Amino acid sequence: MQVAEEMSMNIIEELNGNIGNIALKLRGFIRDQVASFKKKRSCYRGFGRN
Repeated sequence: MQVAEEMSMNIIEELNGNIGNIALKLRGFIRDQVASFKKKRSCYRGFGRN
């Protein structure tokens, strides 16, 4: 029984770490998407002038 308890504790700790990593990755991904979207929009604006 104790082995199962230790395993579940390890899994919970791992999950907590993974959730933190995923949140950080998502934040970076969203920031990149917003940046590329702004770049594209400024490109389109530039094309409109020509």
